[in-house]
Amino acid sequence: YQRRVRGTGSVSQTPNSKAAEDLSSIFMICSLCNNSSISFDPECQQWKSRGDPTEVALQVAAEKFKKGKSYWTDSGMSFVSEIPFDSDRKRMTVVYLKSSSSSRLTMMKGAPEAIFSCCTSVMGEDGRMPINESVMSTLEDQSMMMATRGLRVLALAMKEESANTVVDESVMETDLCLIGLVGLIDPPREEVKKAIAKCNTAGIRVVMITGDHPTTAATIARQLGIIIQDDLSAVVMKGVELDALSKQDLLNIKPFPNVFARVSPANKLKIVQVLKMGGDIVAMTGDGVNDAPAIKNADVGIAMGITGTDLTKGSADIILLDDNFVTIVSAIKEGRQTYDNIRKFIIYLLTCNSAEIFLMVIAIAIGLPIPFTSIMILYANIFADVPPALALGIDPPESKVMKRYPRDPTANALSIWSSLLIIFNGLCMTGLSLLVYSLSYWVEGGYSEGRARSLVYAALTCTQLTHSFVSRSLVESTFRKDIFDNRWLVAAYVISMICLIGGLYLPEINHILELEELSGFDWLKVLAVVVSHVLIMEVEKFFLRLKIKYVQRSNKFFVDI
Repeated sequence: YQRRVRGTGSVSQTPNSKAAEDLSSIFMICSLCNNSSISFDPECQQWKSRGDPTEVALQVAAEKFKKGKSYWTDSGMSFVSEIPFDSDRKRMTVVYLKSSSSSRLTMMKGAPEAIFSCCTSVMGEDGRMPINESVMSTLEDQSMMMATRGLRVLALAMKEESANTVVDESVMETDLCLIGLVGLIDPPREEVKKAIAKCNTAGIRVVMITGDHPTTAATIARQLGIIIQDDLSAVVMKGVELDALSKQDLLNIKPFPNVFARVSPANKLKIVQVLKMGGDIVAMTGDGVNDAPAIKNADVGIAMGITGTDLTKGSADIILLDDNFVTIVSAIKEGRQTYDNIRKFIIYLLTCNSAEIFLMVIAIAIGLPIPFTSIMILYANIFADVPPALALGIDPPESKVMKRYPRDPTANALSIWSSLLIIFNGLCMTGLSLLVYSLSYWVEGGYSEGRARSLVYAALTCTQLTHSFVSRSLVESTFRKDIFDNRWLVAAYVISMICLIGGLYLPEINHILELEELSGFDWLKVLAVVVSHVLIMEVEKFFLRLKIKYVQRSNKFFVDI
């Protein structure tokens, strides 16, 4: 008998009395073989639930049919005992005493294969009928058909016996009558599908580990994009198959399965351990007690904040307050952005400081006067270097931040290549500034030491400020990025330029800094230095992009500078 119970509305009554009786039995099992509860909160005018979401759904369905737990307890049904659900048995059994007829009802719900093995009969249109091979094949086909639609399928069974018989757990789950199958669906949210697509492009593999039927798991996985729709070779591994494999055998499976179904807590832990053996960084999510060992063993354990148990939360590194997978993907993006910005901050400051050091050392080595005084260096560091560096620390994420592989966790923040870039870029600033300094002092003539020093000071400072925009990406062209994406950087640039101009032209300041006013022609020289530096950086980035593209082909981690 097929009846659909939606999230809103009610269940339509069936005209057939036999069907109504069978549905009544189904909802009796749904409500009594159930540890969840639902109640209406008059203060906020909302229904509130407590317990496992699957059990809550069954309880809601029973309530909509007006056959909730309170209906049966008010009718004289009293609880006797329970064998709770566990991942090995995959079923739950309760015993209730029926006072009206002095009989005892044993009710069971769980995975179809776990319930079928306990049943010797099935409730048909003409009453109970024995289960033979033909009937079992029909039941399995029906269960499979429901699972193919992405439904989580539960089987319901019961038996009635005299209240005088002794309750013996060894025979409690035998000789039951199968009452029916219940299908539940939790439609994947569209944003989750998009989030998984982002994971795929970001080099993050999403593995589904579920207790559902393999067919249900495969259907949901295809809807979410965990399994490619047309990939007929995709493997859904069952827990029993996982038990038969050693960790090394599982690791050697190529490709590694993306979906595991009908798994036990030991299976979950084994999957995490095998992925770590293969060199992967593993984040494990979960909410139940059974998930705690795997969450504890993962590199990053993530517990659900709403539905998660206290044990699971205690085992986790991160507690997800909204129980939303999309939040995890957003956190990954935020983490990559933060890491990138820290590197931008460090590399920019080291490049600017190295340029000042190189300029001082080389100028003295070739016989030029010291280009900067100590107060000039201090002024430049405070008003020219620090504001842009701080603005780079809050730079928006790069356009391809979620379209690249994860970084190698063993790699240093500053690699050999990035260290060489710091030196090269610093020398580039130094060389261009030194060229202007030496030409003005030795070749052109007419420049006092103070004016030549002011010229090289302006040239280097303007180049450093402009380099802050270049530093927004080590490889992406500066001209491909919108300048106004980071308005803080624009503001920092303007503020620093005002401080530079003030240091050159305000008598109260330039006297302290030992600087002199520059002519318009001097500013053209400064502009030439800045433009030349930007062009050199563009050529550098072009060759770096070629290098990364070549090396990335054979590397599972993001190849960065």
